[in-house]
Amino acid sequence: HLRQENQGSMAARDTGLRAARGDYVLFLDSDDLIHPEKLQHQVAAMQRADADISYSDMARYEIDDAGGIVFSGGPRVDAISAAVDFFLRVQPAPHNPVYRRDYLLRHLSNPRIPLRRIYDPVGDVWLYFNLLLSTPRIMKVDAPLTAIGRHEEARFTNHWEKLGLASLRLMEDFIATCPPTAATDAAFTAVGECAFVSWRRLPKDFDARFDARLLAVWKRCPRGPLARLGEKNFVRLARLIGPESAARVLRRLRGHTYASCRT
Repeated sequence: HLRQENQGSMAARDTGLRAARGDYVLFLDSDDLIHPEKLQHQVAAMQRADADISYSDMARYEIDDAGGIVFSGGPRVDAISAAVDFFLRVQPAPHNPVYRRDYLLRHLSNPRIPLRRIYDPVGDVWLYFNLLLSTPRIMKVDAPLTAIGRHEEARFTNHWEKLGLASLRLMEDFIATCPPTAATDAAFTAVGECAFVSWRRLPKDFDARFDARLLAVWKRCPRGPLARLGEKNFVRLARLIGPESAARVLRRLRGHTYASCRT
């Protein structure tokens, strides 16, 4: 067991990563569950394909009368091979990917975005952003091997405001530390799309400064297809009046208020 002063979840993962001696790494928190055969299946598949990352479908589970955990099929995860799609558009559960340890060390020894406590609520997404411009070999194992555990304690995922603030700062810092080039256009486009989709979901009366900064991330990034920013009705309206105006109209029509969703 390794113990250190509390520095946040990603600092703990980093300490574990640097102390590890095996060829493969999985980050597993106390409220995470994996199928007993997850490592066996995914590591074997990685060895056959010489892959840097493997992941699986999600699973459901029940506790049987004897106290054992019974896994069953759950939500399927898309099969993805491109790093931008994997780390930003899919963003698998943090304990889903198995990584080749030397791949992680190569990209985290001197991370593009230094680790800061402000990222704590989305620490695993900090990891994804630092791997975003890499070119890993990614493979999927088609089996439900990863489950979200249930517990009664407080967790960041119950506080979307904390997730939102940390995510905003992470996107801003990514843009600031990684100047856009032809080689990074796809990553910057995806970051902008994530910001725009999140901005569209905000309550109409949420903090104006946060609202403006989130939209500004999208404005600073290259544009991709309109279909990545919203549903068919949004796309039709955006073609007529532009995506920002279309989103503002639909936000007003939706009438979604902060009082209805605050945590």
